[in-house]
Amino acid sequence: NASYLKRMFAGRPDLAVKLFKVYNDHTPTTMQRLRDACEGSDAAAVRIASHSLKSSSASVGAERLSALMAKLEDLARSKFDQSIAVSMAHHGYVEMQQVLAAIIELQAPTGKADVA
Repeated sequence: NASYLKRMFAGRPDLAVKLFKVYNDHTPTTMQRLRDACEGSDAAAVRIASHSLKSSSASVGAERLSALMAKLEDLARSKFDQSIAVSMAHHGYVEMQQVLAAIIELQAPTGKADVA
């Protein structure tokens, strides 16, 4: 959500760049852990990874991904269903790819976050 980012980081593009770097560096690994946990029916690991992705995605304005991860976290806390979890993790992966692409676009061509 570009408008959220512009409000949150107004006048502080350096902070946005740091946050984006951390998100880019850690999110793909966490998403893979989530997908592996879903495939392995490890509800506890699904809960932990989805909670982490929910929070980090919210911090960069990725509202849809954050909401999806909140639903997956709830599923892991209640009646865990592997097929539903795998499907949700797949949708989360696709959404994550879109978020990462949007972050790259926000930083192009200068390499600095265009959130001013």
